[in-house]
Amino acid sequence: MMSLPSMYFPAPVFLDHKTALAYLLQLTNRTDASGDELAAAEEYVRGVNGLERAIEQFATMLNNSQMGFRSMLVELAQQGANWRQEKAGYPFASNTYLDKDLAVASMFQSTDRADVGGDERDAAVEFVQEVNGLEVVCERAASYLRATQSDFRSFLNAFRQRRIDLRCAYPDENLRALIAVISLSIDAVGQASSDAVTLLCAVVWTRLSHIPEEFAPFLWYRNHYEIDPASAKREAALERERKLDLLASHALILRRVDRCTFEVDPLVEADLQNRIMESERPAFMMLIIMATFYLFSPRYADSDVQECSLPLALYCAEQIATGQFDTYEAGGLVHDTAYYLYQK
Repeated sequence: MMSLPSMYFPAPVFLDHKTALAYLLQLTNRTDASGDELAAAEEYVRGVNGLERAIEQFATMLNNSQMGFRSMLVELAQQGANWRQEKAGYPFASNTYLDKDLAVASMFQSTDRADVGGDERDAAVEFVQEVNGLEVVCERAASYLRATQSDFRSFLNAFRQRRIDLRCAYPDENLRALIAVISLSIDAVGQASSDAVTLLCAVVWTRLSHIPEEFAPFLWYRNHYEIDPASAKREAALERERKLDLLASHALILRRVDRCTFEVDPLVEADLQNRIMESERPAFMMLIIMATFYLFSPRYADSDVQECSLPLALYCAEQIATGQFDTYEAGGLVHDTAYYLYQK
């Protein structure tokens, strides 16, 4: 899709919070608001940093719905939560362009930075301008800013450099902008936990969806397999939540809580596949086999874990059959998988 020209966006107008609140109350004919309703109106004004266009849009929504200030804030929060749940794993599902002021206001709200001003505010405006208000990119950037607590200016500088670095790999401007933010998120996760990025790389090479959540602490299993099963189960559960929470905070994975599985974002896969050489695949595959052996072993896994891990175990068995992975764990995994299927 062709990017919209920069001139599409008018210059944003920021009002001081007192003026913005009075403007909102006037537009909605609710100058007598008090108590929690007035507090909710003030909360929205602070959240969008007094952005005039956002206040006008909010007033229109209120007037059309006849909802109260607090009810509308709850509704908007729920809509945002639904959007993230539905699209976090598929970030390029929509090419929706937002009005620039509304995009900036949304970033202020979702990053809880209502009072930024000066250069920080300018940096947020510049970012939205450069990505033409593309919704998925703005959402991704907000996830990065929330997770890292980076300031807008530092993020913008890093984003510009990364987008230049990716120019040859991704000629399409929209896709390059999105991959640039994803790439920065992967780097940030790597700084917090190198094991979490190794987990992503390993999963990418399986090319499987619906990876069991129990697979997440696979590097932990490698170093703690000999401790007693009860302690191992507790510690592995904590390690699993740490890894998955970190990855989910950057919107790099989508957790399917109802299935106890997770999926890696397809565009995250694209970025990682560009980083990893084909020659590194056997090393990652060996890690996967080792982790799946621990995960599928009757010593630790209950029947539910084994059942959801079966596709992964079968995938590993196919790779082991090529003869490249002649290790104790590989042999043990084939044995445990065959025995599990025999019992079934």
